[in-house]
Amino acid sequence: MAPAKLILEILAKSGRIFFIVSLCVFAVGLLTCLNGCRLTKRGRETPKNSIFLKNEHDSTHYFKYNIIYPDSVYIPAVAHALKKFALKEKKQFLRLQPSDTSKYHVTPYELRVEFKNVFRSARLTSYLANAYRFTGGAHGTSSVKTFTYDIKKRQFIGLKDLLQDTTALQPMSRYAMDQIARKIYKKHSVHELKKFNKEWVKRGAGPLSKNFSVFFPARPEDNKPSGLVIIFSSYQVGPHYIGMPHIFIPDSVYYSALTRDYQSVFYDEKP
Repeated sequence: MAPAKLILEILAKSGRIFFIVSLCVFAVGLLTCLNGCRLTKRGRETPKNSIFLKNEHDSTHYFKYNIIYPDSVYIPAVAHALKKFALKEKKQFLRLQPSDTSKYHVTPYELRVEFKNVFRSARLTSYLANAYRFTGGAHGTSSVKTFTYDIKKRQFIGLKDLLQDTTALQPMSRYAMDQIARKIYKKHSVHELKKFNKEWVKRGAGPLSKNFSVFFPARPEDNKPSGLVIIFSSYQVGPHYIGMPHIFIPDSVYYSALTRDYQSVFYDEKP
């Protein structure tokens, strides 16, 4: 075979091999991309539109702060809300820097804000923000805020959006007070508490919207919530040592008071 013809055949074969290899590489890359963007039935994997928020931290001899975000947030409106909350907390904290920078100032001021995705289904997702601040004194202070987002309606919702009216707060209040007495104060009912704590519990867990404003759906089964967790803030239903009680209220307590739209979202659990 002539040298020129042999060279042409080698080049032709090399071209075909290069084309096949390139096609395989492209196919593998495409499948990897599609698998990375696909969600499992439980929604555990990261959607392609996830937003990664960068944690923040800084410290000096006189202060330190840490802001810890979830690994990823797949709804832009939620990511923006978490970022806005963290920025507000940081600004307020930095304005409270100690004026005493002498040798007598030993313990630095501290801020820690941590977010957690506490519920996620096809319709609702909720994030919990825990904020701890120490600015001197015997102990620091803690506060919580929840962000519950309706994916279908593309908006954040509160208790007023779930319920037809405020009448549902009556049974929710009775149930919550009973659970606070049992779980926090180890009593069978709120009536067994001493007068001081009894009035405190009634004031903090009474049937007012503001008392139940911090909540998130809970106990997902087949992607449906079966109740709400109400978080009572520090000093809301008792002294500092009881912390911030988390009380689960099953939807059987308030199911009939849910709006028709949200009745289809929650389970109907009859007692």
